[in-house]
Amino acid sequence: QAKANAQPKASTDPAETRAKALTTMQKWGFAQSDLEAALDATSASVGDAATAKKRQVAALDWLLVNCPMDAVPDEYKLEAQQARA
Repeated sequence: QAKANAQPKASTDPAETRAKALTTMQKWGFAQSDLEAALDATSASVGDAATAKKRQVAALDWLLVNCPMDAVPDEYKLEAQQARA
């Protein structure tokens, strides 16, 4: 019998977590093409069992270093400059 306050387990289905990460990160202001590149570049390192949150963290780290600076949303420019220093 499940506890009433048990949190649902985060999905680890690769297609589902990728789609969720993409949707969330688009709200942060990154272009879809840059996000797709970041998710592709980090998919091997996070593995197929990664949650959407883990995919977002890895992709954001990648974007801060690799995304063209003029395509980095203003809220992330300082972090991107620091990551590239």
